[in-house]
Amino acid sequence: MTTKRSGAAGRAPKATKPTRVPVSQQNKLNFDKRDGFHRRLVNDDANGQNVQSFKEGGWKIVEKPNQDKSSATNIESQMGTQVRRSVGNNMKAVLMEIPDKLFNADKKLKLKQIDNIEKGLLRTDRGKTVTHTDGTYGGVEIERRR
Repeated sequence: MTTKRSGAAGRAPKATKPTRVPVSQQNKLNFDKRDGFHRRLVNDDANGQNVQSFKEGGWKIVEKPNQDKSSATNIESQMGTQVRRSVGNNMKAVLMEIPDKLFNADKKLKLKQIDNIEKGLLRTDRGKTVTHTDGTYGGVEIERRR
């Protein structure tokens, strides 16, 4: 009968603990960037109208390649699957992208509409618009009477 000796020779190597990442620090809605494209998560409502309106605006659904490899060829399948994430309350979001050129054109148009609305907020002085170059929309005048 043999007896095991205590000490380093008789012990199994220590297993290393995996690095712990708290749930609050995980960003599951973070995706790789693609040069020349702007990406956004779009909520996929029950009837699909939200995603459809983005498609009509030139956005495309981002697909990831199927990770299953054909056993015969050992090559990844070219079929893709939509990149989706659960965003709460039984809602799924779809990752969509649009070329930067179209995104910037849409953004410029939106900013022009905002500028037109803000012009309506400027005070007028007897029918003439008073413009302010410092970004303010009015002023206060105080006059002392004796």
